[in-house]
Amino acid sequence: VIWDIGVHDMAIMLYLVGMAPDRVRGTGHRMLGLGVEDEVHVHLEFENGVRGNIHTSWLWPETNRRTILRGSRGMLVYDEVGQTVTHHRKWIDDDLQNHDEGSEVVHRGDGQPLKLELQHFIDRVADRQPARSDGESALAVVETLERINTAVEESSRY
Repeated sequence: VIWDIGVHDMAIMLYLVGMAPDRVRGTGHRMLGLGVEDEVHVHLEFENGVRGNIHTSWLWPETNRRTILRGSRGMLVYDEVGQTVTHHRKWIDDDLQNHDEGSEVVHRGDGQPLKLELQHFIDRVADRQPARSDGESALAVVETLERINTAVEESSRY
């Protein structure tokens, strides 16, 4: 499942962080009897202090494609299905006080994400400019997915 639907999530994370992770941990489950994990949880740590988590599952009861970026004073939630970015101004301070200054949709997209990605590629071929998803970024994604495979295999030994 990580190679099927998690590859997109991994590409987004590496693009946003701008580097490959230093540490990769993962666990998986084989519930469908297919000989491969049908649910995987991944935990990544990056040199710059960023931490990321990815959960992929063929068994999840609803289609849910969200990317959540958390900061010290709020978070952004990208809902790929709804094509919105929502800014949540919610956080907990050093005194463990909860702050909630509301939420607002800061971006609404339209169009099919895969179609837009393919159009970007076609445009870059036409104007001979570098694409966001080039061979170098693809290699980083594949290498990270291989590290996740190894981590999941190692976790299943225990």
